[in-house]
Amino acid sequence: MQSSKYRLTDPESEFMNGKLNYNSDTLGETLINSTFIGIQKKICDFIDEVEQRGPIAKLWVQFLKTTTLLKQFEQAEKYGDWALHLQTIQKMIPFFHAAGHNNYAESAYLYLQDVVSLEKVLSPDEYAKFITSGFFTVSQKTTAVIPIVTKLLNEN
Repeated sequence: MQSSKYRLTDPESEFMNGKLNYNSDTLGETLINSTFIGIQKKICDFIDEVEQRGPIAKLWVQFLKTTTLLKQFEQAEKYGDWALHLQTIQKMIPFFHAAGHNNYAESAYLYLQDVVSLEKVLSPDEYAKFITSGFFTVSQKTTAVIPIVTKLLNEN
């Protein structure tokens, strides 16, 4: 049963319909839009409420959060979003521990420590390219940059 407090208002529905119809706003503009933030809060509140309904609901919400985290990592790699890349790696560490992949967890932690010091190691121009132009991703072509996850490159 969907509570009326989670229903979208007419302006929120119009906003989402505009986004689904490929409005010209960039992703960054959309993410800071107050209407979008309100919709996101409603969704998060609804997910939190569903999680309290029992162990099966909690399991599905955990699955949703885990797959969302993986999609965020893919997005960070695909678009060369440095901040999202670091944020996602940091959020993955507890999952590595929970799955018993302690080597992955330790490597991810050390990786985060190393990349924090990159600004000291690289020249200002190289560092700016690295974090703003997606130079931390791997690409098979030198012209149009289409970053791909390193593992996929190694499999080809």
